[in-house]
Amino acid sequence: KGCVDSRRDSALKDYTRGVAAVMTDSQQSVATLLFQSLNQGGGAQDLQGSTQQLRLAAEQEVKQAKSLSVPGGLERAQGYLLLVLNLRAQALAKIADRIPSALARGRANAQTAESAVDQIAGQMRAFDASDVVYSQRVRPLIEQQLKDADVNGPALPAGQFLPDIRWLDPNTVAGVLGSQRAKGGVGANPNPPPGLHGHTLTSVAVGSTTLVAKPGVNHIK
Repeated sequence: KGCVDSRRDSALKDYTRGVAAVMTDSQQSVATLLFQSLNQGGGAQDLQGSTQQLRLAAEQEVKQAKSLSVPGGLERAQGYLLLVLNLRAQALAKIADRIPSALARGRANAQTAESAVDQIAGQMRAFDASDVVYSQRVRPLIEQQLKDADVNGPALPAGQFLPDIRWLDPNTVAGVLGSQRAKGGVGANPNPPPGLHGHTLTSVAVGSTTLVAKPGVNHIK
């Protein structure tokens, strides 16, 4: 029984260590580089090429996860882990495909550019979903198994892929990429419609005292 328990403990530790390595690599070697590349901008060809390279790295992480030896009781965690990594790899592939269209110039390409930006923002939701599945399914299932077995296994990383929920907004994506959508979107009228637009000053306060817009002097203690 002691030998069986020891093998079980070692298997749990090895599996947890493998998951930690894959998720750390996904976060640091793929997610970080992707959003650095998007923020730095550049030509469509270079940006698409770098994203495709990251997609290949993400697909390799899927293969690495599939090769893990899964202890009994952690089959569900393994299934969720593969879902997480596949969501990321597939989203990277779709983003790479749509980058040239998102950066297309000219009035004739405005509709194509906006559609591509919307689709890229949609794939950011896949990254967000992968973060939720990992934090709410993969980590809790593994940590519960370690706890039940009274095993002090290696810590699992946060593994977060999407750095900020603002990336879910197509306007944020367009602004970072410098897409035409950032200038108003499909069929935008170059002449603004009549009426007030933008910001306005509605009130001024000093501490808890709101200044009154009328002739005379505002007294402030």
